[in-house]
Amino acid sequence: MFAPVAASVGTVGNPPAQPSGTLFAEPSAERDSPRQSGRIPLFARDEDARTAVGGSLLIDERYERLEGFDVDTSGYDNFSFVTTHIESLTDQDGLVFVDGGHGQFGADYALSSEDMAYYQRHLEGRGVNLEQLNDLTLDRLSMAQALIITTPATALTQDELDAVAQFRDGGGAVVLMGSA
Repeated sequence: MFAPVAASVGTVGNPPAQPSGTLFAEPSAERDSPRQSGRIPLFARDEDARTAVGGSLLIDERYERLEGFDVDTSGYDNFSFVTTHIESLTDQDGLVFVDGGHGQFGADYALSSEDMAYYQRHLEGRGVNLEQLNDLTLDRLSMAQALIITTPATALTQDELDAVAQFRDGGGAVVLMGSA
């Protein structure tokens, strides 16, 4: 895996009942906080909560050779990794939405659909469409199998948070990504 600008992920309070699919940093990685020790988790999922959390923008097209990145990252298989996690969290069919209505467009620390063209092609090869969603409503989310949210510049409203929770509780997958 290639995890650019990575941050560790963790839990506040009770750990997930069934944590799985955890991606850890290499043993040589160091933490910013000396209070923490042990392996550094960069990505994890909680199947019971149908939620995955990643401390890096694993599907950011800036890290593709054709976009001018110096290293060939195509062999790291980030796209399949994220898609496999989505598939493990939901049995629903439908498209994958990426939240773009909270200031993610053009932000270095977040992704909108414009930053995910390579991942979009990956999904299309699997018969799944990727679309940006700017209004997080249950009506719109009901068409999807998953919602990807990267670090928002503006907070989600309570109505949006409720819609995301209802979508997840109804069987949809929620993937949170970012290191900001």
